Amino acid sequence: APQPLRAAAVRLAAAATPLLLAAPALAEAVDEDKGVLFDFNATLPVMGTEFLLLMTLLDNLLFKPVGELLDKRDAEVRGKLSSIGDNSAEIEQLQTDAEAVIAGARNEVAAAMAAQKAATSAEIEKELEETRAKFERELKTAMAALAKEEAELMAQSEESVGDLSKAIVAKVLA
Repeated sequence: APQPLRAAAVRLAAAATPLLLAAPALAEAVDEDKGVLFDFNATLPVMGTEFLLLMTLLDNLLFKPVGELLDKRDAEVRGKLSSIGDNSAEIEQLQTDAEAVIAGARNEVAAAMAAQKAATSAEIEKELEETRAKFERELKTAMAALAKEEAELMAQSEESVGDLSKAIVAKVLA
């Protein structure tokens, strides 16, 4: 509580000082010649003192707190800027981690694709072998049937040749 009372007293003194100091100047101005802009009698030191007093009061009550606030803000901004500069290593670490995760994911996808390709290739190869085996069986069956048919035809042709040769011989001899 002493700080607000002191500040109020200083403000009251600052407001009352010009009124107290102006009273003698006004009294003298009535007696003197009209048209004089400024007297260099007792008003000059009074005005100088008033100027210095107001300058001191304004400096203590207004400019110092504002200056402290500006200095505080400047320090905060500089601190934030330096922390941003310090974050570059953290950002680089995060970027390296992200690249490692991406590389790992790519490797996993490549491995999964290779496994799927191998499984598909094995399945296709199995089906191809089954089809080949079926084709080979059908080919052997067809070849056996053709060989049997050829043997039957040869047997029939030999009988026919024998009959023909007998018919030719009989015709020639007859």
